[in-house]
Amino acid sequence: MSKEKGEKITVRQADSSEKNKDNFVKKSLPSQKKAEAENKKIQEENRKEREENIKTSLSEIYKDEKGGEVDVKKINKKKKGGIVFWFFNFLFLVLVVIGISAGIFYYFLENGGKKVDLEFRIDSQKEVLAGEEFFYEIYYQNPANFSFNDVRISADYPDNFVLLDSFPEIDGREAGKDYWEISEIPPHGEGRVKIKGKIIDREKESAVFLSEVSYTPSNFSSQFSREDSFSTNLLGSGFDNNWDYPSSILVGEEEKITLNLDPSEENYLKNFILEVESGDNIEVKEGGVSELEEGEEAVLKSEALENNSWNLGFLENKAASWEMTLVAREKLSETQNLKFIFKKPEGEKEYIFKEKILEMEVIKSNLDLSLIINGSEQKTRVNFGETLNYSLNYANKGETAMKDLTIMAVMESQSLDWTTLKDAQEGVEKGNTITWTREQIPKLENLEVGEEGTIDFSIDVIPFTAGDLDKPFEIRSYAQFILGEGTENQATTSEDNRSNVIVSKINSDLRLTEEIRYFNKDNIPVGTGPLPPQVGEETTFKVYWELRNNLHELKDVKVTYELPENLEWNNKNRTSAGSIRYNPESREIVWDVGRLPLAIYQANAEFSISLTPQEEDEIKF
Repeated sequence: MSKEKGEKITVRQADSSEKNKDNFVKKSLPSQKKAEAENKKIQEENRKEREENIKTSLSEIYKDEKGGEVDVKKINKKKKGGIVFWFFNFLFLVLVVIGISAGIFYYFLENGGKKVDLEFRIDSQKEVLAGEEFFYEIYYQNPANFSFNDVRISADYPDNFVLLDSFPEIDGREAGKDYWEISEIPPHGEGRVKIKGKIIDREKESAVFLSEVSYTPSNFSSQFSREDSFSTNLLGSGFDNNWDYPSSILVGEEEKITLNLDPSEENYLKNFILEVESGDNIEVKEGGVSELEEGEEAVLKSEALENNSWNLGFLENKAASWEMTLVAREKLSETQNLKFIFKKPEGEKEYIFKEKILEMEVIKSNLDLSLIINGSEQKTRVNFGETLNYSLNYANKGETAMKDLTIMAVMESQSLDWTTLKDAQEGVEKGNTITWTREQIPKLENLEVGEEGTIDFSIDVIPFTAGDLDKPFEIRSYAQFILGEGTENQATTSEDNRSNVIVSKINSDLRLTEEIRYFNKDNIPVGTGPLPPQVGEETTFKVYWELRNNLHELKDVKVTYELPENLEWNNKNRTSAGSIRYNPESREIVWDVGRLPLAIYQANAEFSISLTPQEEDEIKF
């Protein structure tokens, strides 16, 4: 009974829920419709507001000619056209084509972010001597993933470059340039063109080699090119040369010119041609190797060629001298130039690598005056405090006797100590001139044709004093003569009565001081090991060198010292100018200072040496 009652109760509860639900829906419908109507009303108001705003905006933009509003709904839209329209369309098309081309170009020149330009460069020596064989190496490499085709490499050589060989062989020559053709450089392929040659040219700052390569990337129609250059410094001919020659020549008299040659350790011009351009009034009589002393072997050969030229060659890498004799037939001008040209023949061409011009005064006189200082008629260099020994030779080369002859020696300088003058003929000294007449030398009263004589005298150069730095440190010496009485002015109005002029430059007072120390000047140890040295133990010392210069700029300054057998180089060095090195084979310490300008009046170098005494050395230290 209870179970049935329970089931009825449940059914009633369910019926009650459904009824409540229906009642809720019926009550909710009017509210929902009311909300929807309000939303529609709000949307309609928003639409009208937007239309009003658009209308207002358009009215502000579109106005008629009188400034009134225009009904935008009645505006007629015209189709675009005309020349401007087509121009901009064409411009747009061109830009599109350029963009596509740039994309293709970028595709070929960029591969995954990696540059694919052909790598191209020149390798060679930075410094060479004239005639030295060396290589130019042209390197190329393709870093791309595709090949480069139709490759051509050209070479533009420096002046006076002598081509000896190349690998690979040259394919042709065009516009003065050799070229090599390569059909293809595969992806990541590389190669070299090696050019062997030498430069025979005057010493100059640099010789420039140029090379260019052109190539076409595969599947691409455009050709690309690259170029590179390489500068090589020319160090010179490989040998030094200096000249001994008279500053003046007398018409009709033979004069000698001496060429002194000093080859360096590296000399590649063993043979060369020396040519002389002398002018029509100078006759070159002969030229050849200087006379050898007894037992001396020749180190230079000389072979005469045509047109005042000689083939010279070093038999050994040693200093040698070559001489030539010349005669002035007449005086065409006050001075005469002789030009010496050094040439090196290679095949059918001669390469000029050095030139020298000598200028000499031409004198036409019946009295031959020749002045010599310390055995030389040439420009000389002298030292402070040095004695200058003069020899003045005179000879009558005319056709008649010379009467009442006066001979004078002139030394133009503030650097001579006249208190040291020594003259056996006792000439009259006045100012900077010594005069000899028939009073001192009787035969000057009547000097016959062919008669000659010599006057010898000496004078010292003053010692150096620091207060004299503003003086011209040179001595200009010459001799001159006058004939007869009352002709003193003639000596100053004509140069035909003069001898050769010798200009003697006074050397700098270059001084080298040396100190070997264990303690420096402040008593601080700069050496190591026991002092005094002990047998079997190493002791080191510091060596100090100091150069002092004053008057002139100096070039090629070098200090050399041969280390004794019981001392060793300790490889600790320092210099304020140049460099210092040690040659273990010759045991020479060389301080190569090079150029020493006046601004650097002092230069220093220091290095260490070591000493390890042995038992047999015990009593020596």
